Amino acid sequence: VPRIKADALVLESTYGGKLHANRVAEEKRLIQNLKRITDRGGKVLIPAFALGRSQELVQIIHAFAGEIDVPVYVDGMVRSVCDGYAGFSDLLPKNSVRRAGEEHLFFREKIRAVASASMRDQVIHSDEPAVIVASSGMLTGGASVAYAKQMAGDERNAIFLTGYQDEEAPGRLLQRLMKERQEGDFATVKFDGKPTTVRCEIGTYSLSAH
Repeated sequence: VPRIKADALVLESTYGGKLHANRVAEEKRLIQNLKRITDRGGKVLIPAFALGRSQELVQIIHAFAGEIDVPVYVDGMVRSVCDGYAGFSDLLPKNSVRRAGEEHLFFREKIRAVASASMRDQVIHSDEPAVIVASSGMLTGGASVAYAKQMAGDERNAIFLTGYQDEEAPGRLLQRLMKERQEGDFATVKFDGKPTTVRCEIGTYSLSAH
């Protein structure tokens, strides 16, 4: 606790009652599991907040680019936010800007923006392994739900949650069901009101900025 004398103290307390996992260890664990899932031929969906978290995830993947040899797709509102960030390179971490050089800050090498509905369908229905970063982060709507509905039923695939999940959000329900699910059991979750059998792997990673 800081040694200060204050008449009033105002602070956020999102995770006031718990300690975060080591950030470096969590990033390495994420990359290892992305590689494990894609090496077995599966796809990984990472539902992520469009502003901030998604950009962090893309830069983490860039930092470990040599370990993931599959395409990484970025979809939903994330795309336009990434373009917005790229327009203010003077305000961003110098290492990230330097690594990008003359290329796009986010969309380069293996990382591609999903530019149309037909491209999204192609990614969803392709038999090729891939990583997909899409909004919304709690699976309440947007591109991430479109992917989840198609991917959740395949045991080769995975959904990795990296941010806070509201009590009523499908992402939180997934976390609860996975804790309760016995080996060999399957859970049912509603995405956009449509019941979906969840056979895929579910993972949670502590990458919060709070």
